[in-house]
Amino acid sequence: MKKLLSSLAVLPLLGGLAVAQQPTELTSQQMDKVVAGHTFITVSNTSATTVEFWTRAYLTDPTGNTLSCSSCYLFLVTPTFSVVSQFGP
Repeated sequence: MKKLLSSLAVLPLLGGLAVAQQPTELTSQQMDKVVAGHTFITVSNTSATTVEFWTRAYLTDPTGNTLSCSSCYLFLVTPTFSVVSQFGP
């Protein structure tokens, strides 16, 4: 009886998988505007460091890399890669 009830409980979940649609493909014009990036932030009781990586379709396209820090001892910022680090809070 337990197996039967468990099987019946799973049926609605399987039905949701059956009606899922395929993802739509982006056109060439949409792909040209895609910007991807990753931000890694590490904070300890004595320092904070941020590292960002960004990709872009063309060199003239803007990225989300907008780090700024007036008290950082390490400040390397380019449009596609940045490392910013400081001591203290």
